[in-house]
Amino acid sequence: MNKLIILGRLVRDTEVKEKGETKYGFITVAVDRPKTKKEQEAKTDFIDCVAFGNTIENISKYFHKGDRIALVGFLSSKNVEKEIGKEKFKYTEHIMMIEQFFFCESVKKNDSGSTTSTSSDDSLPFDL
Repeated sequence: MNKLIILGRLVRDTEVKEKGETKYGFITVAVDRPKTKKEQEAKTDFIDCVAFGNTIENISKYFHKGDRIALVGFLSSKNVEKEIGKEKFKYTEHIMMIEQFFFCESVKKNDSGSTTSTSSDDSLPFDL
């Protein structure tokens, strides 16, 4: 089974591109690793992802740099060979193919009229 679930923050705003009639876009999500007892600081992984059609349009519309997002999809891999000078390098490139996304924060207006984000579960705009 190839299923990937990540929760993190968008590294930059999403740009929707088109090739023919297909809309697509790439995003990078910063995902914190749990700290071990020996580490002073948590480490962060930067996961490259791609989505198509309505999925990428909605991510672009509702999520911006720094927003928390949860993604469900699968990992796609391809072997790459690059030549740098006289040296040839072989490596495997990985990217997450997004199937679903979920909101992890809500936006609330404060007294001054500006918006602030919160990730509290009690801030959902509906009852569970």
